[in-house]
Amino acid sequence: SMPDTGAGSATTGASSGAAAGDWKAMDKTMAARDKSFPAATKGRGGQLLVPKVLADGTKEFHLTAEIAKWEIEPGKIVDAWTYNGTVPGPTIHVNFGDKVRIVVKNELPESTSVHWHGLHVPNSMDGVSDVTQAPIKPGASFTYAFKITQHVAVSWYHSHHDGTKQVSSGLWVAFLVGEMPVPAGVL
Repeated sequence: SMPDTGAGSATTGASSGAAAGDWKAMDKTMAARDKSFPAATKGRGGQLLVPKVLADGTKEFHLTAEIAKWEIEPGKIVDAWTYNGTVPGPTIHVNFGDKVRIVVKNELPESTSVHWHGLHVPNSMDGVSDVTQAPIKPGASFTYAFKITQHVAVSWYHSHHDGTKQVSSGLWVAFLVGEMPVPAGVL
């Protein structure tokens, strides 16, 4: 006999252990919580990161992966894993043909890396720990350098080391290439 893994519980409820009707209470709780947002909290993530433009025109960005206190809802502060102290971290916006350098300093208690999800980058800059690069050890830095070969992209960057923990704890951010219309007030 196969062990009960809970598979199918979403459709039958047989192995969930929940009493009939509990889902209704959960739906009511979630609706009330969802309607309480947007809420005023300290800090604002996702802000544009202004690059330093080097003599040859390269756009250089600096990111520090670090744990910081972050208010996720009014009065609830957590130890978030952040880029530059915010969740989401700073948005990077570049254009077709830009040469980009992104210096990542790791101030986390474990190794990390950064994957440029959906961007066309050289394999050695793809940020997949132990596959395309060695992980960035605590206290160390790594510089990603690549040329932007896409005209328009709405993408993201995120940790690619212990990702289940690091991404869900806050290490994820928007990466924009070119100009794509977004709703008013988004950026």
